[in-house]
Amino acid sequence: MQAPEPVPIVAPGPRVVSRDLQLRKYSEGVDLVVRWRFDADEPGWFDAPLIGADVLVTSLSWNGRAVGLSPSDGPMRAVTLWVDGPGELVLRGVREARVAPGEGPLLPMLAAPHGTARAPADWVFASDGMAPVGGGRWWGGTHEVAVVGRQAVASARGALLGATVATGITVDDGAVQVAARLHVTALRGGIDEVVFTVPGAGPDLSVEGPQVASFERQGDRVTVALREADASTARLEVRWSASTPGGATVSVAAPSLVPQGMIRTAYVTKLARAGDREVVPEGDGWRAVALAELPDWSDGLLAGTATGALSYSGTGRGPASLTLQLLRFEPVAGPKTLIDTAQTAVALSDEGRMLMRTHLQVRNDRGATLRVTPPPGVRIVGVSVAGELPEPLVDGRSWRLPLKKSVETVDGLLSFPVRIVMVGDAPAFDGRTRDQLALPTFDADIAVHRVSVNLPMGHESRLKHDEKHVVASFTEGSGITYGFAVGDARATEADVLFQSAVSQWMSNDFDDAQRSLDQLRGFGAGSEDMDRLQSNLDLLFTESEEKESATSRRVKEQAKYRSIEESREQSRLLAEAEQALLEGDYKVAESNYAQALDIGGKLAKLDAGEDKSNAFKNEVVEKKLASTSTLSKQKKKAVDDATRGAREAEERLRQAQAREQAQADATKQAEAESARRWAEEDHRRAEAEAAERAHREAAAAAHAAAEQARYAAEASVEEPSAVVKVTAQRIIISDGEVPANAPAVVGMDFSGVEITGTLLPPDTGAVAAPPPGEAPASASAAATESESESCR
Repeated sequence: MQAPEPVPIVAPGPRVVSRDLQLRKYSEGVDLVVRWRFDADEPGWFDAPLIGADVLVTSLSWNGRAVGLSPSDGPMRAVTLWVDGPGELVLRGVREARVAPGEGPLLPMLAAPHGTARAPADWVFASDGMAPVGGGRWWGGTHEVAVVGRQAVASARGALLGATVATGITVDDGAVQVAARLHVTALRGGIDEVVFTVPGAGPDLSVEGPQVASFERQGDRVTVALREADASTARLEVRWSASTPGGATVSVAAPSLVPQGMIRTAYVTKLARAGDREVVPEGDGWRAVALAELPDWSDGLLAGTATGALSYSGTGRGPASLTLQLLRFEPVAGPKTLIDTAQTAVALSDEGRMLMRTHLQVRNDRGATLRVTPPPGVRIVGVSVAGELPEPLVDGRSWRLPLKKSVETVDGLLSFPVRIVMVGDAPAFDGRTRDQLALPTFDADIAVHRVSVNLPMGHESRLKHDEKHVVASFTEGSGITYGFAVGDARATEADVLFQSAVSQWMSNDFDDAQRSLDQLRGFGAGSEDMDRLQSNLDLLFTESEEKESATSRRVKEQAKYRSIEESREQSRLLAEAEQALLEGDYKVAESNYAQALDIGGKLAKLDAGEDKSNAFKNEVVEKKLASTSTLSKQKKKAVDDATRGAREAEERLRQAQAREQAQADATKQAEAESARRWAEEDHRRAEAEAAERAHREAAAAAHAAAEQARYAAEASVEEPSAVVKVTAQRIIISDGEVPANAPAVVGMDFSGVEITGTLLPPDTGAVAAPPPGEAPASASAAATESESESCR
């Protein structure tokens, strides 16, 4: 039988080993320092929720190096770490919420198998699994760290209970729908029943949940019996409704559920609207939070569009009162379209021609078109609406001009310009008085209409001031001229600049719109429309303690609706930034985060007071931008250091190569010099050897020649006929000498010997050289002569 293959053992990956928590309270909240210790037998990524979203993290470091938090849309912010062995993650942060005497915070955080905790002397840890170990220290690493005052614990008898309450309030035109979720946890002991109050709840109150056996209601008090006695937890779903009061602006107490007998309770309230009512919450102690910050146990409680969220944490006394203002936008009754000011300028000629130009300032609430009918004999030749050329509908002599909806402001609708140019015939001037002039008509009310008539040259009007509506100067309708005189070119410039400011407002370019208005005021322009537009910008740029009106919230809602594309652009930038961050391209990530933050700053101006969604997102993006900027700087520094190190190494290498080259050149030069000296020495030696060799060769040649001559002489000597005997002390032949102690009698054979001197008798003592041209005597002749002389 074949043995089974061994199952491979997978080493444990990254894990939390322990946690140490230290809390310190101050006037504005709670400081906390948390240290998690990690380990990993097999390296890997660790990705998990780290801390509650309501904690402002001031620093986060992994083994002494700064790290950032990962994005999270839930109630917890996560961290991503590469763990390849023992390490420590240190978090420092602040929970900015005032803490009442004897109370403490609820802090969700990454759990650990075990750990320690410290808190101020008047606090105790009420979390399940936290136990005191003496010396102000507690033992335990639970996920939710609940802290309460010692007095609250001392007053609680029997079971020690904590609760969370999530309430969703949806305001409709006819009713307020309420859905609440109650979660009770036994920190000590068990739960037999749950008691809570629901002030002002309607008769349709219902309590549901898998643990609910029955419930009994007595007024606002509800007692719920559980199926299981001595339970550790209980989850209840409670629903009811209430009628919505009438009126444009009403204030009502927010529906609430308050559990009884708890040492501490955390509350979350979500708001929504299903009709045209605006819901504005007011209450001390409640904190507006972003929907993304809320815990998952508050999901699924709304029936309409979420508009905001609030949270509250306290002891069992119940939350502070929360009031809801219900606002309904009701437009002021008035005409669909109103012409604030009409200005008509007419130019007449002697021969009976007329040019008419009309400028209107129109406020349009719900009108679709403006009908313009010129005077008899006059026709329309050109129109413009809000600086644009429309496509009018020609109806006989009349034109219907399409109108846009006026921009809403806090102080009312903005007007926009409509211009009509007309030409036609008029009776020729014949010197008679004429006191009537037909004007164009409109199907809208006109508040003020002013007319200027330019008579032909040489004619003048005889009408006086206050006669038949004649005025010396116009004092109304400054919206057309922006406070300047009629005909002043600055009025046209101001109108162009103001229409630009309106377009910038409609494009949500709020900063540019404010700059345009400032520029208008800079050269003295002013109008009611400018003031109205400024009221909208003040709503966004100026923080006011006054309550928001239905109109102001409507203005924000309209601007928020126009910002949908900007929200999409922000989401795109954030997604690309996250991808760039994962790829290590910090420069692109930093740029995208900065752009997203700019858009977020604009979007946050449009949020209502209770809606902190964009503010929360901006806070997250700002921290990511700061973290990415730090990483970018670190990477740049590392690249700069590496580049500088590479340059320095390259310089060192270059210097070493230069030194080696110099040394090689010096060696080469020394070798060349040595070679030169050796060459010279070899040359001298060769010359000496050649000279010595030539000398030897010459000597050898001479010796050889002498030997050859001797051999030749010896070979050519004939037998002498007589022997010459010389008795003398010496015989000198050429330059040689015979020693004095030579034998007295020398016999010499001179045959075959060529003698260069004259053979003399021995007593002469010298050898004379032969005369020039005379050949020397032969040896035989000399010998014969010597012999003859000797015989005599």
